[in-house]
Amino acid sequence: MESTRAQIALLEGQVGQSVHAIANLLGRPPAELNAEFTVPARIPEAPIEATLGVPADALRRRPDVRSAERLVAAQAAQVNAARADLYPSFRLAGSIGLESLSLARLLVPGAGFWSASPSASTRLFDRRQLRETLVVQNERQEQAARSYETVVLRALQEVEDSLTALAQEQVRRGHLTAAANAAQQAADLSLQLYTAGLRDFRDVLDAQRSLLTLQDSVASSGAAVSSDLVRLFKALGGGWSAAAMLPESVQAGP
Repeated sequence: MESTRAQIALLEGQVGQSVHAIANLLGRPPAELNAEFTVPARIPEAPIEATLGVPADALRRRPDVRSAERLVAAQAAQVNAARADLYPSFRLAGSIGLESLSLARLLVPGAGFWSASPSASTRLFDRRQLRETLVVQNERQEQAARSYETVVLRALQEVEDSLTALAQEQVRRGHLTAAANAAQQAADLSLQLYTAGLRDFRDVLDAQRSLLTLQDSVASSGAAVSSDLVRLFKALGGGWSAAAMLPESVQAGP
């Protein structure tokens, strides 16, 4: 009993620290949310169905993927600029206008005028340097593309790891729940046998201790499922509503 009380004190301390962390994230004093967490409640469960059929394009919501993607696009622009420097640049100088703003003479031949002097310029003697610059920019674009590929692969790994952890933890929770139900039956039977004088009370304590351990494991596994789901949403970049990705039949609920 005292050992169980010691565990409860440890858990209550962890709960208090978690509440303070939530308050800090909300920009509020640490103890301001204590009253909102005094009433015990079930562990929140997000809709796991939202993780099924998530499009790969959802990875673009991740800041690291977006950043790498923009770096590739920016470097491509640098390559185009370096390539454009190899060709002459053309320019039209001059002006276009009307000699008369009078409505009566506006359509008279000769009312308009234009003058232009086309010109072209090229860095003829810098072509070697320009070609070298183009080579450098192409290499940088290749590096940016490789970096983008690395970021995407890392994002895919994080998503796959989260999916695997979530699926296996759900299986584990199912087995633990079945074990806890069996332990509950064993504890009830032990108590009945003790009441009938057929068992020692130590057997009852052992059965209750086993039941408590399994119930604690079930609760921990439930928290792990929710945490794994949060990690999956984080790996997918967040920024979207899970309910919005569910089929209408699932959104409606029972």
